[in-house]
Amino acid sequence: MILLISYVPNLLYSHEEIHDFVTNHLNPPVDWWYYSGVYLLDTTLTVPQITSSLRIRFPNLQHFVVKVDLNENGGLLPKEAWDWINKKTQRRVRLKTLPLIKPTAPVFKLRPSTSTSKFSMDDFFNAAKRLKDEEVK
Repeated sequence: MILLISYVPNLLYSHEEIHDFVTNHLNPPVDWWYYSGVYLLDTTLTVPQITSSLRIRFPNLQHFVVKVDLNENGGLLPKEAWDWINKKTQRRVRLKTLPLIKPTAPVFKLRPSTSTSKFSMDDFFNAAKRLKDEEVK
């Protein structure tokens, strides 16, 4: 069964303490993936068992535990996360990993040449020429 644990960091418990507990002290041991305050666990433990363990060890830690179906998923995660998820699913999903950011094209405004507020092809070409002239400057 796959469970998701999400927690709100606070000053009482460090990320290291929580990570050590989730990855080393749950019994039976779990296979896990961690990403920014969220754990995905492949475990035989139930939601109440995990919640009880967290409440005992971290009494004031705000957290949420839920059973998830990894066959219904989506998002933008590092490749390693998708590799772990794909290992755990019945179907192999091909989702995007974090992309390289490409610069966007410059934006320019079209101004209609007549008072009717309709654009002609000439208006489009004039706007493109103005943009090109601005790039040359």
